[in-house]
Amino acid sequence: MIVAEKGGNGLYCVNEPPVSEELKVLYRYLMASLYYSVKPTAEAMDPMKYLEETMKTTASELNVVDAVQRNMDALRYFIKRDVTGYGVLDTPMKDARVEEVECGGFNVPLTVVHRDYTEYLHLETNVQLDTEEKVREMVQKFAQRAGKSVTVAYPFTDFLLPEGHRGAVTYSKEISLPGSTFDIRKFPEEPLTVTNLMASGTLSSLLVAYYWLLQEHRAFSIIIGPVSAGKTTLMNVLLSMLRQDAKILTVEDTPELRLVHPNWVRFITRSAYSISGRDIGLFDLVKLSLRYRPDYLSLGEVRGEEVQSLVQAAAVGHGALTTFHADSPESALVRLMSPPLSVGQSFIMLVWTFMKMTRVTTKQGTQVRRAAEVTELIPEGTPESPYKLKRVFQWKASDDTIYPTSPEELVSSSYRLEEVRQQRGWTKAELLDELKGRKALLEGLLADRTFGYRDVAARVFAYYKGRQGSSKKEAD
Repeated sequence: MIVAEKGGNGLYCVNEPPVSEELKVLYRYLMASLYYSVKPTAEAMDPMKYLEETMKTTASELNVVDAVQRNMDALRYFIKRDVTGYGVLDTPMKDARVEEVECGGFNVPLTVVHRDYTEYLHLETNVQLDTEEKVREMVQKFAQRAGKSVTVAYPFTDFLLPEGHRGAVTYSKEISLPGSTFDIRKFPEEPLTVTNLMASGTLSSLLVAYYWLLQEHRAFSIIIGPVSAGKTTLMNVLLSMLRQDAKILTVEDTPELRLVHPNWVRFITRSAYSISGRDIGLFDLVKLSLRYRPDYLSLGEVRGEEVQSLVQAAAVGHGALTTFHADSPESALVRLMSPPLSVGQSFIMLVWTFMKMTRVTTKQGTQVRRAAEVTELIPEGTPESPYKLKRVFQWKASDDTIYPTSPEELVSSSYRLEEVRQQRGWTKAELLDELKGRKALLEGLLADRTFGYRDVAARVFAYYKGRQGSSKKEAD
């Protein structure tokens, strides 16, 4: 794979073995033989080894052993690509740095979004499906691997692939022109950690320490922003900072969150595929989750009536965390209080913070994700002014820095940190020491290049264990 530039546009070029006429003929014969003679994969301990043995047997039967030997490397590549992989899409689908693979129709180059080339919104590939039939075949392949079906009668679906990637497809030209389309949003093999987000400048160590303290004390926080701003990634990071013995319950449409906490319960929605069945949506699952008495309840995304159960959970003392599509805290509040969500003002007062995630363009022209601002909702308690919004963090484009950078300045301005201080019975000096200690731990993770999500979790859990040990000594 090579990334290049042509005429100001980014190109993602897939390099594959050259294809001769002899290779084409051999490939057709071998694939036909495999189609009719291959055993179910469950019977083959090593699928690729089994395929190679079948190729050699077929070559012997067809008396083309020498030709197969000459082309073995290329045949192995193409057969593996097409049988166990995603055909012509296999390279971008297996590229860990590709975030998204997109097809807007047949005979049009596919495009990708790449993590390392953010100066381009999309990279055009040298791969294209030149007929509608080929796009349909790929759409069917995606759907089947996800255990879904797509037909003219039901011409679209979304799904989760076995690798954890999220996809959506349309079939034929029933609802999309000129024909079938697909979009695959890929997720990293390992979830991004707080260290990854600090290293990229998305978060600052002080901002993370602030949220770490708030979420530990069962705050109700809402992460807002547009599509693909990094809201779910951030939610996973914040949940991963909670103590090891916390009971965390997550509710999602598709299972994207990944935690290492032993007492983690995850619910996912279900669509009914028969007349006798019924859909089980977010509202049902959030209601059910309250029966499990979680310490923290996380809802993948608020869109409808499920928010009523979420605010009820916050009202009875559960920590709550969710994401919401909005471009500012003000617009989020308007949407929350308007139909169909219709959250009452008394429940709005339960919200502690809004964090706005966004994608911005730096001076160098690269696209990056940033925590643009953090705003606290402060109850004022009067009919004329029941609450006010106060910004406590702000990203500045001029120097690409999240302010404040000083723990002292943050402590003096944050209403919610003062609430934590009062809950714990700390002095202001003790609150400041706690914030500085967590900030130092986070900066230590970055200095030590600790990026693995299990390694980061181990350091966080060790922090809690050390703190519990010191508390016991003081009690003794």
